[in-house]
Parts: sequence; structure tokens; C-alpha cells
Amino acid sequence: MVDMRKNRKEGASPETDELLFATMHLDLNGATSCRVYRNESMILAVNMSGYQPHLVTERKLEAERQRELLRESLDAGKIRRDEYDRRLRRLKATEISVPVMSIGTKRGPWWTHVRFYQMTDGPKPLGWPIHLLVAYPREEEAELEGGRTYLAEFGVDPRDVSKIPAGTYRVRASAEMKAKTGASQKTTMVESNEVTVELLSEDMPREEASRPERKSQLASYYLRRGRYDEAQILVKDLGTIKGYLIMGELHEIKGNYQEAYDYYTKAEEEFHRRHPDSYEGPEIVASKIVNLLRKWKPEGESQKK
Repeated sequence: MVDMRKNRKEGASPETDELLFATMHLDLNGATSCRVYRNESMILAVNMSGYQPHLVTERKLEAERQRELLRESLDAGKIRRDEYDRRLRRLKATEISVPVMSIGTKRGPWWTHVRFYQMTDGPKPLGWPIHLLVAYPREEEAELEGGRTYLAEFGVDPRDVSKIPAGTYRVRASAEMKAKTGASQKTTMVESNEVTVELLSEDMPREEASRPERKSQLASYYLRRGRYDEAQILVKDLGTIKGYLIMGELHEIKGNYQEAYDYYTKAEEEFHRRHPDSYEGPEIVASKIVNLLRKWKPEGESQKK
């Protein structure tokens, strides 16, 4: 979170001392505390969003109510126009201006401004070999207003994890953001929560690494890294819902739409085989099929038309 007390202008309303307008949440492999084997991948997920405290909402609603009461008094002839204008100016002077928090430019999209720090014996730059996996939305400038959320995932390959000294690390993410209020603009630093990761000195036990869940997890990582052959080797013979989905995604990326459709259908069939009492398939499978059919039709269906 960013604390606007650090950037308070002289003469600002005391109430603004407590306002927070942006949040950044960090997790590592889906948690804020985890253990990682030296041949396991790591995913640092950063979630940023705008935030409007209840105090701001309450003040806005109260100001709106006061404006309505003033207008009613003016229309009813209870106050003169000059009195109305004077009170309205006083009311506007007490209103809270909520800054729009933004990050990113054409020279550097928003996700390139995220920095990671090691807090264990720091703060100092983390220094791990990190690769961008996912950034959504992909627009250059992120504006954190109106409930908009931005997500970026950064990965460390298993072979790179093995090069990092074993031990316990405390990690934070941060980013310098612009705070725009009307025509004025200033910069402020936004920091995430802290995550703790214990990097083990041993490889994942063979029995654990051979589990379908572990293979799917690593294949999903390689898929996002664009290392498709490595992902396919891991899941091609799994025969699981997740395995079929990843195979479908791999074929869809390569433009093999019929093969992708076949694997998505297998995932749906496997779900119903395991859950015979379920009337509906998993939403993720249905969405994959729907999105595929928006850009491609099975050969038989296209001929019917």
C-alpha cells in the first residue's frame, strides 16, 4: 500500500493523513510463505489495484447531500444566490481530491517498473534471474482507478533456482507510481507485503516429482515461458484433466485447432468420468472450447453451412 501521509501538501485537510489509494500484493508460488526445491520453478505474482477508503466514499456522499440541501434552500428562496455561492465554495474547499495512481510509459510498460528486493539482509535488489510470464492487461500505462486490477507474473526457471544459494529469503516488490490530482502530479513509492521462501538444498524427491500434479505444475510454467516442447514432454501421457488442457493449449498456440479441440473434449470427458453425478463440466474447460470455437469451426460443422 502507499501511504499518502508521505506526500501531504501543506494546508491539506487532516483527514487525508489516513488515506491509502493503491495496493500491491505479492505471492510466491501461490502463497506468502513456502518451500522450494532446487529443481523447482518459482512464480512471483504481483497484483496491483486502486483503492478508495471508506472515508473517501463517506465524504463524497456527505458532500453530495450538502450540495443538494443547498440547492433546495436556494430554490425555496431560503437563502440568496450570493449566500449559496459562498457556502458552495466553502463546501468544495473541504472535499477530498482522490489522486489517480498510474505507472508505465511508452518507453517502458507498467510491468517493467516492478522491482523486487531481498529484505533478509537488505533491503537490496533481489538479483534473481527473473522472466516475465504474464502481464494483464498488456497496455503500456496502468491507471489504478475505478476498481481496475493489474496482474504480472514473473518466473525463475528450475535450472536458475538451483544456482541461488539455499536459505530463507524475505522478498518484497515495489514500484514508483505517479499520483495525479487535477493538473498536479507527484511520484510516490508503492510497496507490497513481504513473502518468505525457504530455498532447499536438495532436489525434489523422484516420487514427488513424478506425481501428475507436479508434472502439470511444471508444464504450466514452461507453457507460459514459451518452452512448448518441454511442457509437452511432461504432460503428453498424463491422462489427467490438467494434462489434456495443457496439451490443448499447446496445439491451439501452434494453430492445430482440431487437435486442440480434441484435447479440450478429452478434458471434459475425463471430468465427467471422475464426477459422474455432475451435470456441468468445469468452467475452465467450457471457456477453452467456447473461445476456440469463436475463431474456428470443426470441419463437419463448417461443411454443413
